[in-house]
Amino acid sequence: YKYVDPDGRCGTGSHIKGANVSKCTTTLNIEDAKGNSKKPYGEYFPKVVWPTQSKVVNSKFSKGNREIKSLNLNRRHEGIDIRQPLNGTTQSTQDGVVSAVGKASSGENRIRVRNSDGSSSIYRHQEATVSVGDRVSAGQTIGRGDGSGGITGPHLHYEFIPNNETTPVDPLETQLKD
Repeated sequence: YKYVDPDGRCGTGSHIKGANVSKCTTTLNIEDAKGNSKKPYGEYFPKVVWPTQSKVVNSKFSKGNREIKSLNLNRRHEGIDIRQPLNGTTQSTQDGVVSAVGKASSGENRIRVRNSDGSSSIYRHQEATVSVGDRVSAGQTIGRGDGSGGITGPHLHYEFIPNNETTPVDPLETQLKD
């Protein structure tokens, strides 16, 4: 994936093992073992941006159960927590359409974006500045940190669900991987 961080630096990430990716270009160049150029997803490969000004990850993705003291629960942590001040802006990581806005069952405000490549991004503990049905661009402000739900401090809880999947995967190992 091509992405631009909040400081305007370009980079790439790819979940395609062994791929040779050209940095900061508008096209994705991948070569197979024989040196043949391939475009695994046709001509489209999404631009991806980091969702907050801060790049400090306070809590990582967890496949196994972990204790969540503020909620008195033991469960999976299916996203990453990124440090964010109250009212700090949150940007859409990819182009897409806002598919849900409102309170989650656990009490926090959340925004869900169906990305143009079919994947989904979920932004929790956020007051939405967009509405369901709005088209958003990668890097566009979609919300502000509001401290909603049972949290110990303000942050963005970010989840990424690949196309045709139902369970979140670690965004640091897939979508946001350097």
